[in-house]
Amino acid sequence: EPPPGPGKFRDVFSLNDAGSPPIDLHGIDSGHTVYFTLPETHVPRTAKIHVFYIFSPSLVAQISHIRISLNGTVFAAIEPKAQGNGTASQNMEAVFEIPPDLLVHNNALRFEFIGHYTVACEDPSNTTIWARIHRGTYLDIQGDLLPLEDDLKRLPLPFLDPAVVQPLALPVYFPSQPSFKAIQAAGIAASYFGMVSENRPVRFPVRIGDLPKGDMVLLWDGSGNLPPGLNLPPIHGPTVAMRSNPNDPYGKVLVLAGANGDQLIQAAQAVALHSGLLDGPTVTIDSLRLPDKQKADAAPRWAQTNQTIALWDYATAESLQGDGSTPLNVYFRLPPDIYFANRPDAILHLGYRYNSIPIGPISSLQMRINNAFLGSIPLEPGRQSARTIEANVAVPVVNLRPFSNSLAFDFTFELLKSEGYCAGTTPMNMQGAILRDSYLDLRGYPHYAPMPNLETFANAGFPFTRFADLGNTVVVLPPQPTAQEIEMFVTLLGHFGRQTGFPALRVTVAGPESLATGATSDFLVLGTGDDQPGFDTLASYLPVSLADGKIQVHDTAGFFAPLHHAWWKAQSGEQDDSGELVASGGVPDAVIEGMESPFDTGGKRSIVAIRLKDAATFEPFLSTFLYVQQASDIQGSVSFLLGTRFQSFRVGSAVYYIGSLPLWTRFEIWFSQSPWLAGITVLVFAFLMAIWVRQWLRQKARSRLKVNG
Repeated sequence: EPPPGPGKFRDVFSLNDAGSPPIDLHGIDSGHTVYFTLPETHVPRTAKIHVFYIFSPSLVAQISHIRISLNGTVFAAIEPKAQGNGTASQNMEAVFEIPPDLLVHNNALRFEFIGHYTVACEDPSNTTIWARIHRGTYLDIQGDLLPLEDDLKRLPLPFLDPAVVQPLALPVYFPSQPSFKAIQAAGIAASYFGMVSENRPVRFPVRIGDLPKGDMVLLWDGSGNLPPGLNLPPIHGPTVAMRSNPNDPYGKVLVLAGANGDQLIQAAQAVALHSGLLDGPTVTIDSLRLPDKQKADAAPRWAQTNQTIALWDYATAESLQGDGSTPLNVYFRLPPDIYFANRPDAILHLGYRYNSIPIGPISSLQMRINNAFLGSIPLEPGRQSARTIEANVAVPVVNLRPFSNSLAFDFTFELLKSEGYCAGTTPMNMQGAILRDSYLDLRGYPHYAPMPNLETFANAGFPFTRFADLGNTVVVLPPQPTAQEIEMFVTLLGHFGRQTGFPALRVTVAGPESLATGATSDFLVLGTGDDQPGFDTLASYLPVSLADGKIQVHDTAGFFAPLHHAWWKAQSGEQDDSGELVASGGVPDAVIEGMESPFDTGGKRSIVAIRLKDAATFEPFLSTFLYVQQASDIQGSVSFLLGTRFQSFRVGSAVYYIGSLPLWTRFEIWFSQSPWLAGITVLVFAFLMAIWVRQWLRQKARSRLKVNG
């Protein structure tokens, strides 16, 4: 179909786009709800749903069906087709009109299944009673665009609504080639929009020059001219404004402006803090007090190890109760530098409740962490409608991921059956819930992480996000960064803010001259090989380099490739005798490298360098990075992008540590790594004790002789 005309929209999205898995419906009466949100500027005029489905062949067609409702109103029903003694069992399609007046901003689309395999008495838990809605099922909604008033109090709307189904993207616009401070302000703003996007990545396409159509963030530091038609007052201080796009009456422009770079940064910080000063179409920031500098590992979205981790802080009461048809999931983020080696098990304290009346004797509560089985607790039948139990479960820390983790609870109910066929038709009213007092106990684990570790960088932006405001981070860009290099920077800052839940208020952007002896910062170096002199500065320190189409390995530890130290390969790859690494797939399109900073010899500072081959590599790099950022594709000290796949390696034996350990834990590590130290320590201690005892006995003897004399 042709694209919608001016002032019109067309939203087409599948259940998969809305975050729904395939919908499997079991039993005589079951249902599943898919939630989706429409942008506030979209006024629906027509809507339809294209359903892909399949029924069990054992159902009775006349008394089985799927009801489809929107926001509580039924608008369609799907009946299985009769075939023989049952129903047709093949994938089917159906299209239904949705009354547009049923659609609101936040919507609940529900599929309810009524299934029967016999007209006489039946077992409601019979496995032949099922139907499936495929996640390729999609909605097609069309209508009018609604212009909105200019009001900063609505931020982050209309620029970003994390609940909408469409992919999240917010263009960043500079009227002319931006300064480093203007780019820094863009990164601060991007970290805020990434933070409010919660669990979905955001792209920030960068435009320089002509004003594009649509919604965008415009940054201006007093250099060059602002686009005409914005009707802004004279800019004499940090200014935040919202305006309609002069080139698109249905687009909005968030203007961050200042008479100089420092004022522009202050305007971006006001937006990032969602300051109460933001109200109306235009605001001048007279005074802005930044929060105190962030402490290490204190990001709001990271579980804190000085207290128990309450599961209800990371899930809703509704998501932690159910009938056993689907797992109850809890997702949480751990600080990437927790040191687990001295305690192999953490404790999961569970409080749970279930209806014990209708269940059979082999019902259980099963627990998994990151898909690893933790254990199973029997659910004993009884006469209580709500039975509450508490239990402690050991969680092997080897099953914890370095950052993003998931706990899953499966209430596996067995239906209680009485004697006789028709007597075993107990209603399926089984329910279970994880209670408020459930928690994971990680207290006492210190923060001490071996580096480099690119997995924690991809997962959480670590070590830069160790301080959530990025107060110790300098991002090194080329002297004249391209729009694509700026986009890589602001997209990474959005990713960091999404993982920490805090904006990058104190990040610094600088040129390659900042890579100098005495620098006490962590450095993130970005660019391509032909325009980033910083790579030349780091050439003798980085684990690998690209030259003449070859990957050259550097001897990072002072010697090359002992059998068990120099190479650990996360994925396939070979190294020849000349020290050249042969990656599977040829010369990489991009290289991510991690290392200890050579510029601050005692501070354990870090450098992560991202080097792209050319301009054509930016799009596949960003899309692939955001796709795999919570997986383990990127790890070790070097990771190559080959097409749309990362290949990772551990190069050299050089390791440094971030954080600190208690003295007693250090002793334990030393003794475990070198058992002979324990023997020597015992001998030294025994020798010293012998000397002390000898002196004590001689002193006692002298005292006794004096008394006798």
